[in-house]
Amino acid sequence: MTWQQIYDPFGNMIMSTALAAIPVVVMLAALGFFHIKAHIAAGMGLIAAVLVAVFAYGMPAEMAGKAAMYGGFTGLLPIGWIVLNIIFLQQLAEKNGSFKILQDSLSGITGDRRLQLLLIAFCFGAFFEGAAGFGTPVAVTAGILIGLGFSPLAASGLSLIANTAPVAFGALGTPVITLAKVHRKAMMEILPAILVTGVSFAIPQYLVSNFIGPELVDIIAAMTSMASLILFLRVWQPKKLWTSPTMRGKDVSAAEAKPPQPVVQHSRADLIRAWTSWVILSVFVFIWGLPDFKAWLNGLFAPKFPIEGLHNLILKVPPVVPKIHPEAAVYTLNLLSATGTGILLSAIVGALVMKYNPVEIVGNYLRTFWLVRYSLLTIVLMLALGTLTRYSGTDTTLGLAFANTGVFYPFFGTLMGWDRRGNDGFGHRVERALRRHAEGRGRAAGPVPQPDGRGEQLGGRDGQDDRRAVHRRGQHRHALVQPRRRHPALRVLPLHRIGQPGGPVRDASSLRLAVHADGRALNPEASPCKPH
Repeated sequence: MTWQQIYDPFGNMIMSTALAAIPVVVMLAALGFFHIKAHIAAGMGLIAAVLVAVFAYGMPAEMAGKAAMYGGFTGLLPIGWIVLNIIFLQQLAEKNGSFKILQDSLSGITGDRRLQLLLIAFCFGAFFEGAAGFGTPVAVTAGILIGLGFSPLAASGLSLIANTAPVAFGALGTPVITLAKVHRKAMMEILPAILVTGVSFAIPQYLVSNFIGPELVDIIAAMTSMASLILFLRVWQPKKLWTSPTMRGKDVSAAEAKPPQPVVQHSRADLIRAWTSWVILSVFVFIWGLPDFKAWLNGLFAPKFPIEGLHNLILKVPPVVPKIHPEAAVYTLNLLSATGTGILLSAIVGALVMKYNPVEIVGNYLRTFWLVRYSLLTIVLMLALGTLTRYSGTDTTLGLAFANTGVFYPFFGTLMGWDRRGNDGFGHRVERALRRHAEGRGRAAGPVPQPDGRGEQLGGRDGQDDRRAVHRRGQHRHALVQPRRRHPALRVLPLHRIGQPGGPVRDASSLRLAVHADGRALNPEASPCKPH
């Protein structure tokens, strides 16, 4: 039995939008105002989403449960799989003592937190963004920053912000400004380093994307930028070192930040041993990011499991799509080609290089799993919540409302994750008709940390594909800011006219469908809607 989505269940878009926002409000209020633990807040948001979907939108309870289950599976693989294995590598390096040597080597380059942020969150993160995407850059760089003494909140938040820079050069100074949380003086103090980093990143990015190809754009740009910044810092340092490990203002995780440690000089042999596991990680992640290699691994093992009772049984209807469209729900168990598998293998190889025996490796892996159990649970619940909002149609209700906010769309769009990367959370990709309308107003509002930050930064399913598609256009910089052309037969109705009988439908002979207030699709010839 199929179920047709309804985007205005109450015949009043203001009321329907407010109702669709309840799960988001519940989760954010629990996190931001009541300081409830993340996995509990995510669970509360999921419960609210189930109640809204079933009792307000009329979604069958069985479908709602299966949509949440489908999202939970996506949270485990590939997203949680990346987080688990990168933390495993970090734990191995920390117990071995090599992570402390790595920290000392980075601190020896500069003790300024702002410059460490540029070097690690931007340059090092850009490398992993180009090689693997998904949540890899944030997981890796946040772990290193925490090890350097950044508070957990600052490390994770700034890594998320810095991860926007590889696809939007103008955002390069944003993490630095966010860290300072003051006027631009804090950024101006390190402006020479920012210019060196930005220029050495932008020039190779332009040259490679236009004259070589899309595959190595961010990787080559990141390596060039990292080398340029390190060489520049050998001859220049800011007059005033910024040593605060937290963001200015209220940082609830400030107590967890490690106090600054004196820089210790290590031998070249020790430095090579400390960096070896991370070099191995970079090689494995790069190989696992190659499309041909992924395709080969998927040919070996990548079974697909249609979710019975959900797959192609939920129908999207206009004005979100030009015609009724069934929503697929197929889970692909691409365990071999998943980036997390490459990270796991690199961690095992690194562990052997660090002289761990097999029993110690297994023991450390089990301890790591126990360490991140609540983080994995949070990811599962967040993706379950985001997927349920997608299949129930509540995220589409929000999208229809946001697309009609005019100049305020960039604010609402980035807040909820409605960006062109097509996230799996609340900001699941807007269908073509809505995207063309929304992007015509909002342009390329860049992604920032958001309620489903894990959706885009920790594994938005479509994010990597969309990024590579942009590269394939050959004009990387321009493709990011040009709005897509809207088909004349498609448009989103004003808020007060959405779904109302008699509402205007442009070029009904092409669109062929109108939408009643209760979401039922009608043949335009049989409906009271008149084309104009």
